[in-house]
Amino acid sequence: MHRDSAIAAAIQFMLIFLTVYVSANYYVYSWFQRAFGWRFFSVQTLIFILFIASLPVIERSLHRSSWQLTASIVAIPAYVWILCLLWFFFGGLIADLWNLAIRLASLALKRPLPLQIPARMLLLVLAVWSALAIAWGLTEVRRLRVTNIALSTPKFPAGTQPVRIMQVTDLHLSSMTSAPRLDRVMRAIHDSNPDMLVLTGDMLDFTGPQAASLMAQFKPVIPPLGKYAVLGNHEFYTGSEACAVLIQDAGFKLLRAESVRVPPAGGLSNLVVAGVDDPLRFANNGAYTSEDAALPRGVTGDYVIFLKHQPLVSEKAQGRFDLQISGHTHAGQIFPFRFVVGLFYKYMSGLYSLPSGGSLYVSSGAGTWGPPVRVFAPPDVTIISIGPAQ
Repeated sequence: MHRDSAIAAAIQFMLIFLTVYVSANYYVYSWFQRAFGWRFFSVQTLIFILFIASLPVIERSLHRSSWQLTASIVAIPAYVWILCLLWFFFGGLIADLWNLAIRLASLALKRPLPLQIPARMLLLVLAVWSALAIAWGLTEVRRLRVTNIALSTPKFPAGTQPVRIMQVTDLHLSSMTSAPRLDRVMRAIHDSNPDMLVLTGDMLDFTGPQAASLMAQFKPVIPPLGKYAVLGNHEFYTGSEACAVLIQDAGFKLLRAESVRVPPAGGLSNLVVAGVDDPLRFANNGAYTSEDAALPRGVTGDYVIFLKHQPLVSEKAQGRFDLQISGHTHAGQIFPFRFVVGLFYKYMSGLYSLPSGGSLYVSSGAGTWGPPVRVFAPPDVTIISIGPAQ
């Protein structure tokens, strides 16, 4: 990928993020004004709010500039602010809608209804919720689950042993959160001893010697049916070619709009794995996102596993794979963001039967993006067991 394309993609992402972020900060600030009036409006207060609100941007800048220790210190208040902002924003929005409904009902009934939510009460409730939810999220993020999924297919000969595929996705390795997170994943891999290991994107949020050292932990893992990977959108924010080298050096076959036939084993000779890059706009990777090029044409006796970062099923792909394995959504990661993500992704998490035939499995992911917490969206890796139909 050309450097200018990567820069354009990063700029587009940051512009969208900053627009939403600034708007959310202003909205939450308006609730404090309602609660405390113009006493809350002062130069000192505005300076403090601007400073605390800018911490997430400062943290990312320090992180990219290799000021890792400083970035780690700044990250603590930055992530606390982001989490509180998220919950205060959604809480305020719900309260505004409720209060509007009460006002309309009062007008219709021609009498006041004493059911409106006072601003100070709302802020107190949200402050208590934020403290409890952060404590919960810091605990939940460390509880990596191994999710087991069982599928059957008439394409596998009777009597063959099920193929056990482990999916790891959305680990988001970085200089600040990587080692313990990766340790939990590696223990799950060794304990599960899968026949095949697949990575479905967003594994890396940084590159360099430390990233190489972390990815090298995958190298001794040699499943009998191989290791396969695709690139997610964060690999393009980070630098796709550098990430591709790290993934390949760890022993993975990186599938970029291509498919490979898995070497025959255990009586199976019809297993195919296909994969594409994440189709990130401005990434200039169109040649590597072609699902038409990656997937077999026509009806075959092969069982086709399709690795694709985002859980989207395109028209060109319909009917051309037996199982699509995806991630990306994090199952929302932080309540109630799941409902927002659900507006953009029909397939959020779990196993789905597709109308065109075949199945789609979406993992919740093993890591986090942004605040290193998960609230009611526990991290997971998945074992997908595929056996012959009975």
